[in-house]
Amino acid sequence: MLKFAGVLLKLQRLSLVSCRLFIVCIFQSWVFAFFSRWLLISMAWFVFNGLPALLRQLPQSSFIAFLAQYLSSPLYDPWALWFMDYYWLAFTLAGPLHFFEQRGRFTLANDKYQALVVFLLQPLLRSRLTIHWSPLVRLGLLSVILKLFFLPYMVTWGLQNALQLWNTLETWPTDFRAWTRLLIQLCLFLDVLIFGIGYLVESKRLDCEIRSVDPSIWGWLACLCCYPPFNSFSFLAFDQALFPIHMQTSETVRLCFNGLEVLCWMVFAWASVALGFKASNLTARGTVSHGPYRWLRHPAYTAKLAVWWIQGIIFGEFTVGILFAFTVVYVARALTEERHLLQVDADYAIYCYKVRRRFIPGLI
Repeated sequence: MLKFAGVLLKLQRLSLVSCRLFIVCIFQSWVFAFFSRWLLISMAWFVFNGLPALLRQLPQSSFIAFLAQYLSSPLYDPWALWFMDYYWLAFTLAGPLHFFEQRGRFTLANDKYQALVVFLLQPLLRSRLTIHWSPLVRLGLLSVILKLFFLPYMVTWGLQNALQLWNTLETWPTDFRAWTRLLIQLCLFLDVLIFGIGYLVESKRLDCEIRSVDPSIWGWLACLCCYPPFNSFSFLAFDQALFPIHMQTSETVRLCFNGLEVLCWMVFAWASVALGFKASNLTARGTVSHGPYRWLRHPAYTAKLAVWWIQGIIFGEFTVGILFAFTVVYVARALTEERHLLQVDADYAIYCYKVRRRFIPGLI
């Protein structure tokens, strides 16, 4: 009887060891590389589709009501929700093939998304496989938050711009201003298309993996105040006509500045094209030194600010207070981005040494 009990005890220990080895093998395989991303995408799908209804069931407060209304706004519904449905389905069907082909490349030691999922699921795993809070887990969490925030905007703005372009092309432009509107829409569509792909695609082959996300609160604040819902109130306090700046000009001069606006938006789109698959906010994905980045560190910000100052001074669309606020915020974005990149990318320090100007060639 004692021998039988001893055999049972050994079998129990062997089964526990085998189970732990099986769990470790699964977690080190391509299966878990796929599953971790599938789980995060599924959670994102629930956030966009189920969270607004869930929030309405909670005790109401002004913040909960605002959040529920915001997640049901046209920024998400219908385009972003439609995209999430089809992206989840496409990833579920095609993802296993991709990660099987990439087997051996993604491990718990180097994959931020696997590390994040294991960290979150540790209370449920009940195994010796443990991952503590680490820079890799933090990178995974910040990457997910970044994509959750920005990707819906890129999808919605991209599809809206595509529809506007289609409607514009139905009636071919017949005057200069109509052509400028068409070209500006094309530049904006190109920008959001490239950034949308940048948030979706991470690939070692394309050299566009997210190596770092700015962990500083100042970097995030400077960036987020330029996007909904924060930009609906972040600049209101500065919308003051401290002194008149609107210039009364002739129609010819206004048309010339319309053309200058188009050139600025073209530089803006050119900067996005130069970033390519590396396009995304708050991230380090490798230094870009071609295109307009050969002469300026922040050509897109220069182009945007130039457009807004033209719109304020020539067309009277902005007050001087809000123009100064725009300028300060984008300078802050540039400085926080540089600080982050200098901390994590040695090549960026070399790039800054070669390209001395941030905004204006030969001056600033």
